[in-house]
Amino acid sequence: MDSTQLVLSRLPSFRKVKDNKFVARCPAHDDRSPSLAISRGDKGVLLHCFAGCSVPDILEALDLKVEDLFDAPLVKSARSNNPESPATNRWNVTQVLSGIRDELTLSSLLLRKFLAEGTVTNGDMQTLIGCQYQIDEAIRLLK
Repeated sequence: MDSTQLVLSRLPSFRKVKDNKFVARCPAHDDRSPSLAISRGDKGVLLHCFAGCSVPDILEALDLKVEDLFDAPLVKSARSNNPESPATNRWNVTQVLSGIRDELTLSSLLLRKFLAEGTVTNGDMQTLIGCQYQIDEAIRLLK
């Protein structure tokens, strides 16, 4: 079972809106209409609650861990802790660019929400800060 199927299996109901894109009622708050976006990325699943719930809160409600959002085990840093040892677990450019694309997709979803509603929630800001951090880390990996 891949990460998307795992997340969907924990939800009481969901609706497919496009290929690899779903909506559901967010399990982290009392949701009357679907506010949780579930999207398939290259390496796993992306979650976003338009009501502002954090990913950790959503995962806790689903009894999942961050690792469950990825299809393969997470790879540690691009370089070993020992500067004298050769680099191990190197990321390739395709992996890094794929991660950047996923972060930009999430950022664009938040921008569309802002344009439609005219407000930014604290949760949205935290998500955007997280996207910026992930993109900065991706750039660091390419150096």
